Amino acid sequence: MAAEDNPWSRGHSIEILREVASAITADVRGFEAIADSAYGVTTEWVIAHGVPEGAPVVLYFHGGAYLCGSPVQYRNMTVWLSRRARVRVLSVDYRLAPEHPYPAAFEDGLAAYQWLLAQPAIRAGQVAIAGDSAGAGLAVTLAADIVAADLPIPACVLGNSPYADLALASPSLNDPARNQHEPNKTTIQWLAQTYLQAGHVAVDARDPRHSPVYRNLTGLPPLLIQTGDLDNLQDDGARLAARAAACGVDVRYTTYREAPHIWPVLTPADQNANAAAAIDEMAAFIGENINGRPSGRWVD
Repeated sequence: MAAEDNPWSRGHSIEILREVASAITADVRGFEAIADSAYGVTTEWVIAHGVPEGAPVVLYFHGGAYLCGSPVQYRNMTVWLSRRARVRVLSVDYRLAPEHPYPAAFEDGLAAYQWLLAQPAIRAGQVAIAGDSAGAGLAVTLAADIVAADLPIPACVLGNSPYADLALASPSLNDPARNQHEPNKTTIQWLAQTYLQAGHVAVDARDPRHSPVYRNLTGLPPLLIQTGDLDNLQDDGARLAARAAACGVDVRYTTYREAPHIWPVLTPADQNANAAAAIDEMAAFIGENINGRPSGRWVD
């Protein structure tokens, strides 16, 4: 990308970040999108054509470093997940920093889950929690918050390309080959600092809610972590999977070759074999666990 075509060449700001994020657009058809509200949290039901009314539910959290993004932009993931897994996806439009600093996103995530369980005919065992990038970290944190609050535990948790250590201690962040494209380490450092300093008091980068690699994850349901080997945040996912395994969680960790950060979001599954494989793995994992057959295993 030529410098004049790269928005980041103008520097780092929330406005530029959201301009970059707005370039993420979905190329999907054959679904219904229904606006809803979960105890005041804006949500969107994404239901692929042919998915039955009483199908299981995936509670989904989009990425964007807690600073940008929306359910509409992430439909490449949610529509295909609904189609392949035959589930209803409730995509959460959680509050974003800096307008709504920590812990707003996590409060919204817990509220959405509690609202979901209050709906007729929805049981925790019929719910999976999923997300990509920051949304993957949020999904894991929500599951840990659910355990800590002694709430009914969901069937499983899934995270694609987790952004899971805002202390930025993962070795892959220092790999020159993986920093040739945006977001590079400099941009990720800016993203983390912008989020952490959004409130009146700066937040600890190692706070285990936004950095679940440092959290006690004991008691989580089966967990699927997917990373791409071109992603400079790959080791966030590897470390998160290792942390969960050390806490006794049933973990499946899969690395996709020649895959960048959040690849199933960037290109729809019918246009990219890696995206299709990742969606199919997620769909199988959801089906196995919602049907009561734990499937977690370590795959690299």
